[in-house]
Amino acid sequence: MKDNKEEVQIIENQENNSKAKRVLSEEHKKKISESSMGKPGTNTGKIFDDEWKKNISDSLTGRKISEEVKKNMSDAHKGHVAPNRKLNFEIAEKIREEYSFGSITQKELGKKYGISQNCVFDIIKRKTYNK
Repeated sequence: MKDNKEEVQIIENQENNSKAKRVLSEEHKKKISESSMGKPGTNTGKIFDDEWKKNISDSLTGRKISEEVKKNMSDAHKGHVAPNRKLNFEIAEKIREEYSFGSITQKELGKKYGISQNCVFDIIKRKTYNK
């Protein structure tokens, strides 16, 4: 057997479902760890089989969320003001008011305030900037 510093890892070979043993030195493990720093979690790109999906679905089925929690979740998303937003609630109200007169288009409002037409649409439909 190798030194105690080396560790045996079991690696599944997904092509033929066999298991191979590979001994990794401490130096090799350190290199692997350093190369993974700052990368997304281990589930990135992973394809989950139907059995796994069913197990997750079954575990969440029937779970009750209280009305208080639902309200808190809803309130957390309403009117959230991020520091990097171009607009505030007052400007959003002006956009709604100007559009309600019918003399200006959403695209023109977007150009006037430096935002996209889609953002103007969301403001008018009160999907964003709600108090």
